[in-house]
Amino acid sequence: AVVPEDLSQYSSIWEVEAYEGFDEGESQRVADYILDGGSVYMTGERPCCEQLNDSVERVLDSVLFDEDVQVGDAGDSPSSQFLVNPEALDDLAVNPNVIEYFHPSAPGRLQSAALSGVSSRNVFVRGDQGDVVAAAWRDNDMLSRQGRVVVIMDIDYLGGPVEEYSQVIENVATYLNRG
Repeated sequence: AVVPEDLSQYSSIWEVEAYEGFDEGESQRVADYILDGGSVYMTGERPCCEQLNDSVERVLDSVLFDEDVQVGDAGDSPSSQFLVNPEALDDLAVNPNVIEYFHPSAPGRLQSAALSGVSSRNVFVRGDQGDVVAAAWRDNDMLSRQGRVVVIMDIDYLGGPVEEYSQVIENVATYLNRG
């Protein structure tokens, strides 16, 4: 419920929630943790949860070279099928599980000029309408040249079949823990 003052003892942080997100102080602690080389998973959401999306965007703005990543404020994804990018950073889509499709439930969207290319290395999941619903960044994307982040714009995928979402979680954990 509250981000601890000292995050240095954690190998990764997982923010799995809807609605509120981090307050400004927590956002800064998480950003500092990433800039110090930490790894973070954050949940974004659809229009229901713009406070959450704003907190995720605040963290990304503090750590990424690309400060133009927009989290939310773009409506629901119009897509009906979501494809996992096999060329995502550091084998995120294939290590340890080969994942071809993602099954969110009414996800929100990420927007950025850097994410507009079909083979963009930061795109983890893209809808069939071209909308980005999950992305990942690593050291080369960070102001401090260290740290890792994954954002998935839906929490409800965790309510799907365990065999599907457990593979996504396993791949994200492997990526955050640097393989």
